[in-house]
Amino acid sequence: MTNAIAEGESMQFEVMAKAKDQGVNIRYWNDEMLKTFESKWDEVVIEKTAADPFFKKVWDDLSTFRQNYDLWEANAFLPRAKNN
Repeated sequence: MTNAIAEGESMQFEVMAKAKDQGVNIRYWNDEMLKTFESKWDEVVIEKTAADPFFKKVWDDLSTFRQNYDLWEANAFLPRAKNN
């Protein structure tokens, strides 16, 4: 698993550098857009979980996984300074 993570991450910077060389701008979504996406997704989840039992089951499983994943994500990496 360690090798897979290290190998996977080590391949990313070369691809990202080539993308920049070809005029691709690597950006982050701003907080306003992220909040908009989240609120609209929350509306879809409410609608779909009420209408589709399978969607509800999958969403419940994914939500549990994401809550548990938060512990790992919060502690998995050393803090990094953001490049401005």
